[in-house]
Amino acid sequence: MTSNVDLSVQQMQQDFQALIAYVTGPETRTATAYTVELTLFRRLLALGAALLRVFFQTRAAEQSCWAGPRA
Repeated sequence: MTSNVDLSVQQMQQDFQALIAYVTGPETRTATAYTVELTLFRRLLALGAALLRVFFQTRAAEQSCWAGPRA
């Protein structure tokens, strides 16, 4: 489970860096504020969903460690 979480965290870090590159890069120099805002909101929602998945994966891993043997 941890390797999945680690991979997800690495991907989210790359996605966040890509957002910074998008905002500061040449692609947005001629874009409207509406277009940039829409793109940011969509990508941030996706990032938030990924963060929530990691939260649930971590929580599930913790609970399975504490759960005793099942009969």
